[in-house]
Amino acid sequence: MHAENIWKLKGTTKWVLEIRTQNPDGTWTKSQTRHASKMAARQASLDIRSANSQKAKKAKKVTILDLIKPYAEYKANYMREGTVGAYIHLLNLYVIPEFGKRQPSELTKPELTTWMQKLSKRGLTPSTTNTIRARFLDLLKYAKHIGLIEKNPLEDVAPHRAQTNQGTKVCQPWSLEEAKTALAAFSRTPLDVFVSLALSTGMRKGEILALKWSDLDFKNGTVRVNKSRGEKRVLEPDGTFKTIITETPTKTASSNRTLELHEIVLDAIESIRENNDLQMTDKYLVSGSNGRPMSPGQLHKQFRATCEKNEIRRIRIHDLRHTAAVIGLISGAALEEVSQGLGHSGIDITKRIYAPVVPILAARFTKKIGDALAS
Repeated sequence: MHAENIWKLKGTTKWVLEIRTQNPDGTWTKSQTRHASKMAARQASLDIRSANSQKAKKAKKVTILDLIKPYAEYKANYMREGTVGAYIHLLNLYVIPEFGKRQPSELTKPELTTWMQKLSKRGLTPSTTNTIRARFLDLLKYAKHIGLIEKNPLEDVAPHRAQTNQGTKVCQPWSLEEAKTALAAFSRTPLDVFVSLALSTGMRKGEILALKWSDLDFKNGTVRVNKSRGEKRVLEPDGTFKTIITETPTKTASSNRTLELHEIVLDAIESIRENNDLQMTDKYLVSGSNGRPMSPGQLHKQFRATCEKNEIRRIRIHDLRHTAAVIGLISGAALEEVSQGLGHSGIDITKRIYAPVVPILAARFTKKIGDALAS
């Protein structure tokens, strides 16, 4: 897109042609040229328009794969690097294999609809499918922004509707007996403290990996949660992404909390305490065999191996948090208590995620009313 203006330079016979051109990032570039006559200035303007038109035609040969790098650089101006990395990761997984060699102008509604259906057939939930669609939709919005297409074809493809029973759900957490079996299996292993903390406090994976000995208060038997450690994708100069380990504040302000530790955790901590120099308060509580902080990759590998060795039904590590929440609710903990313990920003989140999968809550409610009426 460009705008132009022509005027006669005061006190001379020259005419000025000023052209303002919009860049892909939304900014404008201004240029001026001088000409012998108004007609010459107009002709220069026509020549520039013609040249830009030719460039646009050549640009239309750009493929979806070609768009990834400039799109990532463009988005980096408006969002965090890790978020951009997550966007590109989904595009590389689900869009590039299907449409990478295609030009944006070639895409049609029928094939995009079929693509959405294929995602569902792969077992992806409507929520995940719609997230992937949103990332592709945004990439095509960028293609429209830089003039590759006049209309975004994915706008005509409706997102998938989730069934009423397909909201945010706990993904098959361990039962109480399974959790007890797991605690015994992981006891005195490198993941003893991690699993004990996850099951008894519901802390997030990154929160546990970020804990240092200095975060423990042995006198009061508590732990302070105020940071998270995990992986982040960062954009390299060549347009590729690499994964690095970062340490950041907790997910939300309400995630900063102090939790009381049960004897289960204190016992696990005590078992490794003698092997650690507690004067080194900056040392991580969960560490690898080399004494360095355990990476998420190491964590997942050892978790999977221990589950397989002991024939424990393997769940996602994040489902240890779900397990803690469900066991807490079943055991009589109030929603408010579970919400604060998990570090949720509000009780509505806890209620939406866990109440539907803990039917005993409704049963307990009716029993209490019945007992009150019968008394």
